[in-house]
Amino acid sequence: NSATETVMVTVRDLNIPEVSVVVTPAQIQEDDDLITFTFTFTRTSVGCLEDLTVNFLVSGTANYNDDYYLVRGADAFTNMGGTVTIPAGQTSAEVVLQAQQDAINELDETIILTVDNP
Repeated sequence: NSATETVMVTVRDLNIPEVSVVVTPAQIQEDDDLITFTFTFTRTSVGCLEDLTVNFLVSGTANYNDDYYLVRGADAFTNMGGTVTIPAGQTSAEVVLQAQQDAINELDETIILTVDNP
């Protein structure tokens, strides 16, 4: 009498890159002299032998092109999201945004970049 036994195996891909993002400075006053934000995307996984394109989402209460604009760093950038490439051999890449100064008295506004799927 033979019994059938089923075994389930899960294979995890340990080469999936992990990416984090931090911003400096975390806040500014619109009338400050320094009105740029640097979002630094860092790969925390090993194996930096290839370029890594990171997709990110853009959200918050500030409006792209009205309240801030892209200075440098992103391969693509819209009011909804964008991409940035971390080059082979490097662990990070930066996206720099600049706040637009205006004379409008308004509430605090936010710019949020979230890693979507590295």
